[in-house]
Amino acid sequence: MNHSLLSISSAVLLAIAITMVIATFRLRVRVLEKYKAIEWSRQQITRALELCDSNDVDDIMNGLQTVRALGFADEQLLNRVGQLLNHHDQRVIEHAQDALLALARRGLMAISTKQASS
Repeated sequence: MNHSLLSISSAVLLAIAITMVIATFRLRVRVLEKYKAIEWSRQQITRALELCDSNDVDDIMNGLQTVRALGFADEQLLNRVGQLLNHHDQRVIEHAQDALLALARRGLMAISTKQASS
C-alpha cells in the first residue's frame, strides 16, 4: 500500500515537474520574441532619426514615413519631427505634420531607447 502511494506521488510530482519545465521553455521563447521585437523597434527608431537628421530632403521624407509607419518614437525623434515643422521645404513640413498626426491617433506612444543600467 505504501509502495503504490509512493509511486503515485512520484508520478504526480514528475508530471508537475515536466509541466513546469515546458511552461518555462514556452515563457523563455515568448520573452526572446518580445526582446527581438523591442530591439527591432529600437533599430527602426535609430534609423528614422538618422534619416530625419539628414540634409537630404528625400532621406528626411523617408525618415518621416518610417515614423508614421512605426506609430511610436523616442523623445529625441519626437523633438526632431517637431523641428521639421519649421523646415524650408513644404513637403517636409506636410510629412512632419502627417507623422505627428499618426502618432497622436495612436496615442503618441513614446518609448525610451536608453539601455537600462545594470
